[in-house]
Amino acid sequence: DCTWNIFTIPKCSFISWLALKDRLLTRDKMILRQMHTDPHRLFCSNLESIHHLFSDCPFFDLIRKACPIEFCSNWATCQDGQIFAASIDRKLHLIGSLYLTVAVYITYKKRNFRVHHSGSTHTIHSIIVNLKTIAREKLFTCRTFRKWMRDDPTLICLLY
Repeated sequence: DCTWNIFTIPKCSFISWLALKDRLLTRDKMILRQMHTDPHRLFCSNLESIHHLFSDCPFFDLIRKACPIEFCSNWATCQDGQIFAASIDRKLHLIGSLYLTVAVYITYKKRNFRVHHSGSTHTIHSIIVNLKTIAREKLFTCRTFRKWMRDDPTLICLLY
């Protein structure tokens, strides 16, 4: 599973798991529940949905492209479990899963920040730095990753 593994950060994995199950409260769901909300997306225009937020949104696309392990850009495909290329090895799959869960978490967190703090924004650069810092800190605290780095020092390139 991509959300729960040896590199799990619980809060990131939980939000990613909810996103993969299409259970995050997005504006399309708020409208269905007759909650008062502006139907437009916070990162661009049109109706906000989970599929848009993690597939079509240029904001998430920039974050996704900053991840060192490429994952699928189609959220429906990710929900079907086809997140990474079939040829990817186990190590890269686990590291990529960490980056994916952190990217989803950060995107949803920034989305919520914009909902509750109008006018407040963070630059995409600062968000990407935050993503890489969270992933790097998690990997450096894992004995398994440190062992992998001793065996293959090129793995450090995935952290910067």
